[in-house]
Amino acid sequence: MPTLAQALSSFSQTLTDSRQPNGQNTHGKSMDGTQSVSTAPGAPLADTGTALTVRSHSNEIGRALGKIGAIERPRTADEAARLAQQLVGTLLPQSMDLWLAAQERKALDGMEVYPPVPKPERTPEMLECLSLTVKSLSEITAPAKGRPAELALELGKLFAGMNTFTGDAAKTATMVEVWGEQLAEFPLYAIRKAAVWALRGSDKLPSLAAFIADVRLAVGSKVLTRQKLLQRYLTDERA
Repeated sequence: MPTLAQALSSFSQTLTDSRQPNGQNTHGKSMDGTQSVSTAPGAPLADTGTALTVRSHSNEIGRALGKIGAIERPRTADEAARLAQQLVGTLLPQSMDLWLAAQERKALDGMEVYPPVPKPERTPEMLECLSLTVKSLSEITAPAKGRPAELALELGKLFAGMNTFTGDAAKTATMVEVWGEQLAEFPLYAIRKAAVWALRGSDKLPSLAAFIADVRLAVGSKVLTRQKLLQRYLTDERA
């Protein structure tokens, strides 16, 4: 797997090639809507994961799952963020949605919700439904460290848009390395959304701390916390 510095070098070459009359810059959409960049004409694109599908279930298993045959692969970062929110909200069985809300409230103030919200029964249908949900969430929210070339691309575009390129390649590579290390655990779609906010809302590069705060916001409300609760439900009967 390439390092972020190597990924930046690849990005720089891609940018150079795209500016040449006969240059080729091959792009493809990754599952979360960010661009996958091939390092040479004809080279394979980054792994985009499996298709996101949800089989229909009876009305007993969910408010929306019984109406949806398949979930389309997100084409943009906004679509990925919206789908992540739906997967931990409106696409969940109602009983699970209510139970998760009770668990969140308990974690917030340390008190049980009254009246108590029963834990949904671990039926085969429920487990199958939630397994598909967690699998889809895991693909969308996969840490950016698993796709260093795409992470370097997003950071390179952010720095270019903010006019931080001074001709000092070593300094730029160091910036990508430092920012990339601090952002490696976040989903790419959230990094891309935060970059768009910065480019459209400010005339100078935000601090790394401020950018990370925007990335956390871009991930989506309750997405990661509910994902962990769902994973615990699936793996631990006492969750």
